[in-house]
Amino acid sequence: ATITISDITTTGGAAHTGTDANGGNAGTITLTTHADGTITLDDSTITAAGGAGEGTGTQGAGANITFSNAVALTTGSAVISTGDTGGTIEFQNTINGGQDLSLSAGEGNIVIKGDVGKGTRLGNVTITRAYNVTVDNELNAASVTQTNGDNQTNFFGAVDTNTSTGINVKGTSVGFYGFVTTTGLGTVSVDASDRLNFWLSSGIDSAGEVALKAGIQIGIGGDVTTAGKDVTFDGATAVYTTVAFDTGDSAAGTIRFTDTLDGIEDLTFDAGSGDIIFDGAVGAAERSGFNIVTVKSAATVTAANTFVAKDFVQEAGTVLTQFDGAVTLSGLFNFTGQALTLNAALDSGSTVDVSNAGTFITAAAGDITSTGAFTQDGVGTSSLAGDITTTNNNISFAAGITLTGNVSMTTGTTGAGNITFADTINATTAGGQSLTLTAGDGNVVFDTDTSGSTPVTAHVGDSVALSSIDVTGANNITLRDVTTTGTQTYTASGVIDTNSTYISDGADIRFEGATVANSALVIDTTDAGNASTAGTVTFTSTLDSADGATNNVTITAGAGNIEFDAAVGTAASNAGRLGALTINSATSVTVADGAALNAVSIKQVDGTGTTTFGGTVNTSGQIGGDPANTNGIDINGNNVRFKVGVTTTNNGAVRINNAGTL
Repeated sequence: ATITISDITTTGGAAHTGTDANGGNAGTITLTTHADGTITLDDSTITAAGGAGEGTGTQGAGANITFSNAVALTTGSAVISTGDTGGTIEFQNTINGGQDLSLSAGEGNIVIKGDVGKGTRLGNVTITRAYNVTVDNELNAASVTQTNGDNQTNFFGAVDTNTSTGINVKGTSVGFYGFVTTTGLGTVSVDASDRLNFWLSSGIDSAGEVALKAGIQIGIGGDVTTAGKDVTFDGATAVYTTVAFDTGDSAAGTIRFTDTLDGIEDLTFDAGSGDIIFDGAVGAAERSGFNIVTVKSAATVTAANTFVAKDFVQEAGTVLTQFDGAVTLSGLFNFTGQALTLNAALDSGSTVDVSNAGTFITAAAGDITSTGAFTQDGVGTSSLAGDITTTNNNISFAAGITLTGNVSMTTGTTGAGNITFADTINATTAGGQSLTLTAGDGNVVFDTDTSGSTPVTAHVGDSVALSSIDVTGANNITLRDVTTTGTQTYTASGVIDTNSTYISDGADIRFEGATVANSALVIDTTDAGNASTAGTVTFTSTLDSADGATNNVTITAGAGNIEFDAAVGTAASNAGRLGALTINSATSVTVADGAALNAVSIKQVDGTGTTTFGGTVNTSGQIGGDPANTNGIDINGNNVRFKVGVTTTNNGAVRINNAGTL
């Protein structure tokens, strides 16, 4: 059987004028038919509102409106109200029909127990006000709008809309237990003054923007997807399970969290050409934060506060990823994208890998600490002010570096771990920034690559001089050109391989370890005569040429000294003999007692103090040049001392031009 209803109104009536009396209570409305029958609402208005009070009197109570059978909406819209003072609206069965449905229960509840729009999608569903709203099963409509909910609003089934109005719900506490879907560019907007929850097995697939807001907390238990539209979480957000946030691979939809984001599961973000913005802290340190946080794509990623997780992985980024707060990871940090900026510390319990196409920037507070290796393997350059520390693991840079602050890199003081540079390192301002490297038992390598059409060599300060460089605790050191305004110190327990030129502006240059000249070695502490102070050149251990290469060594110390504390050119049965040893200037030149010096030739252009040879001196050729210098030894200076014998071969003569004592 079918009951067709148009309009029904019950009311207790209004109080009489001048009585200050309360209005009357409305009468209940119950519509029922045979168990398998239908209640048809034909452009219906059904009201059970209390009568109006007079003066100081109050409105009478609204009454319950109950639909016991399945409801079908036909012509026009259906408007059902219990007024402002209560009365429950209850649908005990299904609701279908393509018409609009408007519900208002005031201080009462709205209860819908059956499926809504499962057979025929409803038009616009509007809830003006209720204390509690409960929808037990799925809801399919053109749109769903709630303007006020005084207590609990819960959707236990899926919610599906197909117009641009989408879903717009305001209330106190709002919960979704099923999946939320909008098509037709429909948006999802939920504003809860208390808590908003999308429980486990829920989620959002929206054709329009998603805007979620809560006064206390937003809870997310399912994926959130839009068709290139923004997703905004306005309030502290908790994630209950592994969740993906996706605004499309190629579209520009921004994902934003205006407050904290907390949880312990995996997170995946895919913003396409949109941005990802974290305004609050991400992950709670007391729970070790999230598990794996993955950014699949974005234009800009910004984290304004602390970031705590196991792993952070970014697969693509077209503009910039920037961390303004400390990043704490129990696992790895793996970045692939355009530019990366660290304005605060990054602490990783595993490896750190930066594959940057743009500039990699660390601020002075952006120190990197990693138990695993640090690797910069992108084509983009680095601009560094923060230190880098690993636990006995490698540090490597594939592209050029500009220092914007004093930078220290260390792989530990005793364990293994190499430090390798494949391209140039320069200061921002001449003499403004220093570099300190500690490799423990590892090697420090300033590398060169001649395989391409344009050779790439890791010269230091070749365009803008560093203030100083200090390489200590390394097993072996391989150097290229180095230019500083201040000191240079190289300390190795193994071998220091030189391949180039070392220049300071009146500051000391020290080689503390066995040193091998793999090409012509040039050392100048006078900055080509421009220095106003003296810089001493010191070799604390042996100095040799690469085996059989007889590479030349040229030293200019100005008013500084030159000190050879061990044998020179004597390695491997004289296979390490130097080529032409030229001393352009120095105050004193000292070869330590008992330390032999073997070279093709020895020439000192100027010396104002004492030149001392503490061991045997042996030359195997002539100085040559144009005009030809036929001497094997040619010394111009003040005091000259030979403590042991001198031998020249191949017609090399000896010339001593001393102003002082010989």
